[in-house]
Amino acid sequence: MDSTRRLALLRNKRGLALVYIALLMVAFCAFLGLAVDIGYMYVAKGQLQNAADSAALAGASGLPNQTDAKDRAKTFAEINPVVPGPDTKVAVSLGDITLGNWNPTRSRTPTDLRFQPDTPPINAVKVEAKRTDGSIGGPIDLFFSGVIDDRWSQMVTSATAIAQKAARAGGYFLVSANVCTNPLPATLSAAANNMAWTSLLSVPTGPGINVNDLICGNVVPDVDVCSNDIYTTNGTTTVFKDMEADFYDPDYDAVNKTYGVDSKGNRVVSTWTIIVPVAQEGLDPTAQPKPIQSWGYAKIRITRACGAGGGNPCSGDRKFFAPPGVCDGSEKDIVIDQITCVDCAHSSDLLGVRPSLVQ
Repeated sequence: MDSTRRLALLRNKRGLALVYIALLMVAFCAFLGLAVDIGYMYVAKGQLQNAADSAALAGASGLPNQTDAKDRAKTFAEINPVVPGPDTKVAVSLGDITLGNWNPTRSRTPTDLRFQPDTPPINAVKVEAKRTDGSIGGPIDLFFSGVIDDRWSQMVTSATAIAQKAARAGGYFLVSANVCTNPLPATLSAAANNMAWTSLLSVPTGPGINVNDLICGNVVPDVDVCSNDIYTTNGTTTVFKDMEADFYDPDYDAVNKTYGVDSKGNRVVSTWTIIVPVAQEGLDPTAQPKPIQSWGYAKIRITRACGAGGGNPCSGDRKFFAPPGVCDGSEKDIVIDQITCVDCAHSSDLLGVRPSLVQ
Protein backbone atom coordinates (compact mmCIF):
# COMPACT_ATOMS: atom_id res chain seq x y z
CA MET A 1 0.00 0.00 0.00
CA ASP A 2 2.77 2.40 0.90
CA SER A 3 4.62 1.53 -2.28
CA THR A 4 1.46 2.22 -4.33
CA ARG A 5 1.13 5.66 -2.76
CA ARG A 6 4.78 6.40 -3.44
CA LEU A 7 4.43 5.42 -7.12
CA ALA A 8 1.36 7.65 -7.49
CA LEU A 9 3.15 10.57 -5.82
CA LEU A 10 6.16 10.10 -8.09
CA ARG A 11 3.92 10.13 -11.15
CA ASN A 12 2.32 13.37 -9.94
CA LYS A 13 5.73 15.00 -9.41
CA ARG A 14 6.80 13.94 -12.91
CA GLY A 15 3.68 15.59 -14.26
CA LEU A 16 4.46 18.80 -12.39
CA ALA A 17 8.04 18.75 -13.69
CA LEU A 18 6.76 18.59 -17.26
CA VAL A 19 4.56 21.61 -16.56
CA TYR A 20 7.53 23.52 -15.11
CA ILE A 21 9.69 22.60 -18.09
CA ALA A 22 6.98 23.72 -20.50
CA LEU A 23 6.63 27.05 -18.70
CA LEU A 24 10.41 27.53 -18.65
CA MET A 25 10.59 26.78 -22.38
CA VAL A 26 7.95 29.43 -23.07
CA ALA A 27 9.86 31.96 -20.96
CA PHE A 28 13.15 30.97 -22.61
CA CYS A 29 11.69 31.36 -26.10
CA ALA A 30 10.24 34.73 -25.14
CA PHE A 31 13.60 36.00 -23.90
CA LEU A 32 15.36 34.53 -26.93
CA GLY A 33 12.88 36.22 -29.25
CA LEU A 34 13.27 39.50 -27.40
CA ALA A 35 17.07 39.23 -27.70
CA VAL A 36 16.78 38.59 -31.44
CA ASP A 37 14.47 41.56 -31.90
CA ILE A 38 16.73 43.86 -29.89
CA GLY A 39 19.67 42.81 -32.09
CA TYR A 40 17.47 43.39 -35.13
CA MET A 41 16.65 46.87 -33.88
CA TYR A 42 20.35 47.71 -33.42
CA VAL A 43 21.12 46.50 -36.95
CA ALA A 44 18.33 48.66 -38.35
CA LYS A 45 19.50 51.66 -36.37
CA GLY A 46 23.06 51.22 -37.63
CA GLN A 47 21.91 50.90 -41.23
CA LEU A 48 19.81 54.03 -40.95
CA GLN A 49 22.80 55.88 -39.46
CA ASN A 50 25.00 54.78 -42.37
CA ALA A 51 22.36 55.99 -44.77
CA ALA A 52 22.04 59.35 -43.02
CA ASP A 53 25.82 59.81 -42.91
CA SER A 54 26.39 59.05 -46.58
CA ALA A 55 23.38 61.11 -47.63
CA ALA A 56 24.50 64.15 -45.61
CA LEU A 57 28.02 63.96 -47.05
CA ALA A 58 26.69 63.60 -50.58
CA GLY A 59 24.30 66.49 -50.06
CA ALA A 60 27.01 68.77 -48.69
CA SER A 61 29.19 67.96 -51.69
CA GLY A 62 26.49 69.48 -53.92
CA LEU A 63 26.57 72.88 -52.21
CA PRO A 64 26.23 75.75 -53.01
CA ASN A 65 23.59 74.45 -55.47
CA GLN A 66 20.73 73.73 -53.07
CA THR A 67 18.66 71.69 -55.51
CA ASP A 68 21.66 69.56 -56.35
CA ALA A 69 22.43 69.14 -52.64
CA LYS A 70 18.97 67.75 -51.88
CA ASP A 71 18.93 65.50 -54.96
CA ARG A 72 22.31 64.03 -54.08
CA ALA A 73 21.31 63.43 -50.48
CA LYS A 74 18.13 61.63 -51.52
CA THR A 75 19.92 59.50 -54.11
CA PHE A 76 22.68 58.39 -51.73
CA ALA A 77 20.23 57.61 -48.92
CA GLU A 78 18.37 55.23 -51.21
CA ILE A 79 21.54 53.34 -52.11
CA ASN A 80 21.75 51.98 -48.56
CA PRO A 81 19.96 48.76 -47.58
CA VAL A 82 17.93 48.46 -44.40
CA VAL A 83 16.39 45.41 -42.72
CA PRO A 84 14.46 43.20 -43.23
CA GLY A 85 16.55 42.38 -46.30
CA PRO A 86 19.22 43.59 -48.76
CA ASP A 87 16.53 44.56 -51.27
CA THR A 88 14.82 46.91 -48.83
CA LYS A 89 16.34 50.35 -49.37
CA VAL A 90 16.27 53.43 -47.20
CA ALA A 91 13.88 55.98 -48.63
CA VAL A 92 13.83 59.61 -47.55
CA SER A 93 11.54 62.37 -48.68
CA LEU A 94 12.76 65.85 -49.51
CA GLY A 95 11.17 66.90 -46.22
CA ASP A 96 13.72 64.74 -44.41
CA ILE A 97 16.56 66.83 -45.89
CA THR A 98 17.23 70.25 -44.36
CA LEU A 99 19.74 72.84 -45.51
CA GLY A 100 21.14 75.43 -43.15
CA ASN A 101 24.17 76.95 -41.49
CA TRP A 102 26.48 75.08 -39.14
CA ASN A 103 28.57 77.14 -36.75
CA PRO A 104 30.50 75.18 -34.08
CA THR A 105 30.85 78.30 -31.91
CA ARG A 106 27.11 78.47 -31.23
CA SER A 107 25.73 77.15 -27.96
CA ARG A 108 24.88 73.48 -27.51
CA THR A 109 22.53 74.13 -24.59
CA PRO A 110 19.70 74.17 -23.74
CA THR A 111 19.20 72.90 -27.29
CA ASP A 112 21.84 72.36 -29.92
CA LEU A 113 21.92 75.65 -31.80
CA ARG A 114 24.99 74.92 -33.88
CA PHE A 115 22.80 74.02 -36.87
CA GLN A 116 20.32 76.70 -37.93
CA PRO A 117 17.84 75.53 -40.62
CA ASP A 118 17.31 77.76 -43.64
CA THR A 119 19.89 80.24 -42.35
CA PRO A 120 22.34 81.77 -44.82
CA PRO A 121 25.07 81.27 -45.72
CA ILE A 122 24.02 77.68 -46.42
CA ASN A 123 26.99 75.46 -45.65
CA ALA A 124 25.47 72.28 -44.18
CA VAL A 125 22.98 69.51 -44.90
CA LYS A 126 20.96 67.62 -42.28
CA VAL A 127 19.41 64.27 -43.20
CA GLU A 128 17.03 62.16 -41.14
CA ALA A 129 16.67 58.55 -42.26
CA LYS A 130 13.71 56.99 -40.48
CA ARG A 131 11.29 54.10 -40.39
CA THR A 132 8.23 55.42 -38.60
CA ASP A 133 4.48 55.43 -39.12
CA GLY A 134 4.69 58.51 -41.32
CA SER A 135 7.86 57.62 -43.20
CA ILE A 136 8.34 55.97 -46.57
CA GLY A 137 8.39 52.21 -45.91
CA GLY A 138 6.68 52.57 -42.54
CA PRO A 139 7.83 50.88 -39.32
CA ILE A 140 10.03 47.80 -39.35
CA ASP A 141 8.23 44.54 -38.52
CA LEU A 142 9.77 42.55 -35.71
CA PHE A 143 9.98 38.77 -35.43
CA PHE A 144 8.90 37.66 -31.95
CA SER A 145 8.05 40.63 -29.79
CA GLY A 146 4.57 40.91 -31.25
CA VAL A 147 3.73 37.49 -29.83
CA ILE A 148 4.21 38.93 -26.34
CA ASP A 149 2.51 42.27 -26.95
CA ASP A 150 0.97 43.71 -30.12
CA ARG A 151 2.40 47.10 -29.21
CA TRP A 152 5.86 45.61 -29.81
CA SER A 153 5.06 44.13 -33.20
CA GLN A 154 6.71 47.02 -35.08
CA MET A 155 9.76 49.17 -34.51
CA VAL A 156 10.05 52.89 -35.18
CA THR A 157 13.56 54.32 -35.36
CA SER A 158 15.50 57.08 -37.03
CA ALA A 159 19.03 58.41 -37.45
CA THR A 160 20.24 61.94 -38.10
CA ALA A 161 23.47 63.24 -39.59
CA ILE A 162 24.78 66.70 -40.44
CA ALA A 163 27.57 67.32 -42.93
CA GLN A 164 29.20 70.67 -43.55
CA LYS A 165 31.51 72.15 -46.11
CA ALA A 166 33.72 73.69 -43.50
CA ALA A 167 36.46 76.20 -44.16
CA ARG A 168 39.67 74.30 -43.46
CA ALA A 169 43.22 74.42 -44.75
CA GLY A 170 43.38 72.47 -48.00
CA GLY A 171 46.88 73.36 -49.16
CA TYR A 172 50.36 73.33 -47.73
CA PHE A 173 51.06 77.05 -47.91
CA LEU A 174 50.03 80.25 -46.15
CA VAL A 175 49.44 83.73 -47.63
CA SER A 176 49.94 87.17 -46.16
CA ALA A 177 46.95 89.32 -45.22
CA ASN A 178 47.66 91.88 -47.93
CA VAL A 179 46.90 89.28 -50.61
CA CYS A 180 43.24 89.57 -49.53
CA THR A 181 43.08 93.22 -50.67
CA ASN A 182 45.64 93.42 -53.49
CA PRO A 183 44.48 93.63 -57.13
CA LEU A 184 43.90 90.40 -59.04
CA PRO A 185 45.31 88.42 -60.69
CA ALA A 186 48.07 88.08 -58.12
CA THR A 187 51.33 86.18 -58.12
CA LEU A 188 52.28 84.34 -54.93
CA SER A 189 55.93 83.66 -54.24
CA ALA A 190 58.42 83.69 -51.43
CA ALA A 191 60.32 86.37 -53.37
CA ALA A 192 57.28 88.66 -53.10
CA ASN A 193 57.03 87.97 -49.34
CA ASN A 194 53.33 87.12 -49.69
CA MET A 195 53.36 83.34 -49.16
CA ALA A 196 55.34 80.60 -47.45
CA TRP A 197 55.11 76.82 -47.31
CA THR A 198 53.80 75.11 -44.19
CA SER A 199 53.19 71.62 -42.89
CA LEU A 200 50.18 73.10 -41.01
CA LEU A 201 51.91 72.08 -37.78
CA SER A 202 53.32 74.29 -35.04
CA VAL A 203 56.73 72.61 -35.15
CA PRO A 204 59.54 73.02 -37.68
CA THR A 205 59.48 70.78 -40.73
CA GLY A 206 61.77 67.81 -40.67
CA PRO A 207 62.03 64.18 -41.78
CA GLY A 208 58.58 62.81 -42.45
CA ILE A 209 56.85 66.20 -42.38
CA ASN A 210 58.81 68.06 -45.04
CA VAL A 211 56.47 70.03 -47.24
CA ASN A 212 57.91 68.19 -50.24
CA ASP A 213 56.98 64.88 -48.62
CA LEU A 214 53.45 66.05 -47.85
CA ILE A 215 52.83 67.34 -51.36
CA CYS A 216 54.44 64.36 -53.04
CA GLY A 217 52.62 61.99 -50.73
CA ASN A 218 49.50 62.93 -52.65
CA VAL A 219 47.67 63.87 -49.44
CA VAL A 220 44.95 66.49 -49.74
CA PRO A 221 44.84 68.21 -46.34
CA ASP A 222 41.62 69.19 -44.61
CA VAL A 223 42.77 70.68 -41.31
CA ASP A 224 41.33 73.40 -39.08
CA VAL A 225 44.24 75.65 -38.14
CA CYS A 226 42.34 78.87 -37.49
CA SER A 227 44.00 80.95 -34.74
CA ASN A 228 46.77 78.35 -34.48
CA ASP A 229 50.48 79.04 -34.68
CA ILE A 230 51.81 77.19 -37.72
CA TYR A 231 55.42 76.90 -38.71
CA THR A 232 56.35 78.24 -42.13
CA THR A 233 59.34 77.73 -44.36
CA ASN A 234 60.59 79.30 -47.57
CA GLY A 235 61.15 75.78 -48.75
CA THR A 236 63.61 74.47 -51.27
CA THR A 237 63.94 75.01 -54.99
CA THR A 238 61.89 71.88 -55.65
CA VAL A 239 58.70 72.74 -53.74
CA PHE A 240 57.21 74.87 -56.50
CA LYS A 241 57.97 72.10 -58.97
CA ASP A 242 56.09 69.67 -56.74
CA MET A 243 53.21 72.17 -56.51
CA GLU A 244 53.17 72.33 -60.31
CA ALA A 245 52.72 68.55 -60.33
CA ASP A 246 49.82 68.85 -57.86
CA PHE A 247 48.14 71.50 -59.97
CA TYR A 248 48.42 69.75 -63.33
CA ASP A 249 47.66 66.24 -62.06
CA PRO A 250 44.07 65.88 -63.37
CA ASP A 251 43.15 63.29 -60.73
CA TYR A 252 44.55 65.09 -57.68
CA ASP A 253 41.64 66.76 -55.80
CA ALA A 254 39.75 66.52 -59.07
CA VAL A 255 36.41 67.65 -57.63
CA ASN A 256 37.83 71.13 -57.03
CA LYS A 257 39.39 71.59 -60.46
CA THR A 258 38.13 72.72 -63.84
CA TYR A 259 39.49 71.40 -67.11
CA GLY A 260 40.14 72.20 -70.72
CA VAL A 261 41.10 69.85 -73.54
CA ASP A 262 44.36 69.87 -75.48
CA SER A 263 44.84 69.14 -79.17
CA LYS A 264 45.07 65.42 -78.44
CA GLY A 265 41.80 65.34 -76.50
CA ASN A 266 43.46 65.02 -73.09
CA ARG A 267 42.12 66.82 -70.01
CA VAL A 268 44.23 69.79 -68.98
CA VAL A 269 43.68 71.51 -65.63
CA SER A 270 42.53 75.12 -65.98
CA THR A 271 41.81 76.13 -62.37
CA TRP A 272 42.08 74.69 -58.88
CA THR A 273 40.09 76.05 -55.93
CA ILE A 274 41.55 75.50 -52.45
CA ILE A 275 41.48 77.11 -49.01
CA VAL A 276 44.71 78.19 -47.33
CA PRO A 277 45.50 79.93 -44.02
CA VAL A 278 46.03 83.70 -43.87
CA ALA A 279 48.75 85.18 -41.66
CA GLN A 280 47.93 87.80 -39.06
CA GLU A 281 47.99 91.29 -40.59
CA GLY A 282 51.46 92.82 -40.55
CA LEU A 283 53.25 89.48 -40.25
CA ASP A 284 55.64 88.43 -43.00
CA PRO A 285 55.01 84.72 -43.64
CA THR A 286 58.53 84.31 -44.98
CA ALA A 287 60.12 85.48 -41.70
CA GLN A 288 62.01 82.66 -40.06
CA PRO A 289 62.12 80.73 -37.82
CA LYS A 290 59.18 81.63 -35.61
CA PRO A 291 55.68 80.20 -36.28
CA ILE A 292 53.05 82.47 -37.84
CA GLN A 293 49.58 82.80 -36.28
CA SER A 294 46.71 82.05 -38.62
CA TRP A 295 44.25 84.98 -38.74
CA GLY A 296 41.72 83.26 -40.94
CA TYR A 297 41.26 81.54 -44.28
CA ALA A 298 41.50 82.51 -47.93
CA LYS A 299 39.55 80.66 -50.59
CA ILE A 300 41.63 81.07 -53.73
CA ARG A 301 41.38 79.96 -57.34
CA ILE A 302 44.72 79.02 -58.82
CA THR A 303 45.19 79.44 -62.57
CA ARG A 304 48.86 78.54 -62.86
CA ALA A 305 51.65 76.92 -60.85
CA CYS A 306 55.22 76.98 -62.09
CA GLY A 307 58.35 75.37 -60.70
CA ALA A 308 61.81 76.13 -62.05
CA GLY A 309 64.65 73.71 -62.59
CA GLY A 310 65.28 70.51 -64.47
CA GLY A 311 64.27 66.96 -63.67
CA ASN A 312 60.96 65.50 -62.60
CA PRO A 313 58.88 66.61 -59.60
CA CYS A 314 58.49 64.36 -56.57
CA SER A 315 61.66 62.44 -57.45
CA GLY A 316 60.05 61.29 -60.66
CA ASP A 317 56.98 59.74 -59.01
CA ARG A 318 54.47 62.24 -60.41
CA LYS A 319 55.34 63.47 -63.87
CA PHE A 320 52.86 66.29 -64.36
CA PHE A 321 53.90 69.61 -65.84
CA ALA A 322 52.39 72.84 -67.12
CA PRO A 323 51.50 72.76 -70.83
CA PRO A 324 54.13 74.17 -73.19
CA GLY A 325 54.27 77.96 -73.13
CA VAL A 326 52.56 78.36 -69.75
CA CYS A 327 55.79 78.51 -67.72
CA ASP A 328 59.08 79.75 -69.14
CA GLY A 329 61.22 77.56 -66.93
CA SER A 330 62.43 80.27 -64.58
CA GLU A 331 59.29 81.04 -62.52
CA LYS A 332 58.75 79.74 -59.03
CA ASP A 333 55.26 81.03 -58.26
CA ILE A 334 51.51 80.46 -58.07
CA VAL A 335 49.02 82.71 -59.88
CA ILE A 336 45.49 83.27 -58.55
CA ASP A 337 42.57 85.14 -60.10
CA GLN A 338 39.99 84.90 -57.29
CA ILE A 339 40.19 85.22 -53.50
CA THR A 340 37.74 85.45 -50.59
CA CYS A 341 39.08 85.98 -47.08
CA VAL A 342 37.41 85.58 -43.68
CA ASP A 343 38.74 85.85 -40.15
CA CYS A 344 38.48 82.93 -37.75
CA ALA A 345 35.42 84.36 -36.01
CA HIS A 346 33.51 84.25 -39.30
CA SER A 347 34.98 81.10 -40.82
CA SER A 348 31.52 79.49 -40.95
CA ASP A 349 30.55 82.17 -43.48
CA LEU A 350 33.02 80.73 -45.99
CA LEU A 351 31.83 77.67 -47.88
CA GLY A 352 34.53 75.02 -47.79
CA VAL A 353 35.60 72.80 -50.63
CA ARG A 354 35.28 69.36 -48.97
CA PRO A 355 32.33 67.94 -47.05
CA SER A 356 32.78 66.35 -43.63
CA LEU A 357 30.46 64.99 -40.97
CA VAL A 358 30.02 67.31 -38.00
CA GLN A 359 27.21 65.50 -36.16
